[in-house]
Amino acid sequence: FLVAAGIRDAQFPDRVIQQMLRELVDKVRNSQGDEMISEARAGGLTTPLRKVMKDVIKTYNDPAALDKTTEVREKVDQLKGIMQDNVK
Repeated sequence: FLVAAGIRDAQFPDRVIQQMLRELVDKVRNSQGDEMISEARAGGLTTPLRKVMKDVIKTYNDPAALDKTTEVREKVDQLKGIMQDNVK
């Protein structure tokens, strides 16, 4: 049994973070196997796991690239800023 938890910035929607955590758990299971995971010690992050975590974090660094809703919201916010500047 493997559990993943995290703290997120407000710019990252829940659905994107949940997807990231699921992917992280799957990749950890595939790279380490259940036996190695069950024998892991607290604070004992191995080099292969560190690489898996870095790769997943790098993939999810830009939420707009992975989530169309976030991408659209960012574009709307940019447009609002332009419109507000035009009104001034």
